[in-house]
Amino acid sequence: VASGTSSLASNVYVGTSSAAVQTVTVGSTDSTSSLLLQAGSGNAGGDILVQGASGSIVGIGTNAGTNKTIDIGSVGSTADSTTIHIADSNGAATQAVTIGSNASGNSTVLIQGGTSGSASVQVGSGGTINVGTLTNNTLNVGTGVVAGTIKIGGTSQTGTLYVGQSTATNTITIG
Repeated sequence: VASGTSSLASNVYVGTSSAAVQTVTVGSTDSTSSLLLQAGSGNAGGDILVQGASGSIVGIGTNAGTNKTIDIGSVGSTADSTTIHIADSNGAATQAVTIGSNASGNSTVLIQGGTSGSASVQVGSGGTINVGTLTNNTLNVGTGVVAGTIKIGGTSQTGTLYVGQSTATNTITIG
């Protein structure tokens, strides 16, 4: 089926009636099938939007199945720039973002900034950043093969630095 194959602008509507529940299936569950959604190029001229109404869930790769890879943005050897926004609204709504799993499946989460890049974790004023807050965590900082610099505390403001703050016995080794 071909629709909108001419050089003129065209619209294709599928399952757009608000009179009844609509289910639209595109593609196949066959293991050799693929689906390509493609838009034009340029600034805002080639947008692909996947949206749901208030309270809906938009799932990507949520079906049962093993060894899934979900690529977002430029991956592999592609040398194109990418900006990815995940729940970064500047509105007053609460945003909850979970990356990875705390289940016992030996999950690994890598967040990196690249050569001469940076990776930052930050919260707004009065917020808290927790690292290694589950039972029996090991936190490694600056353990790479090449020597680096580790800075703790600010250089232009006052603050309090706690090391081993707990009601339990702590052993602190420096050097």
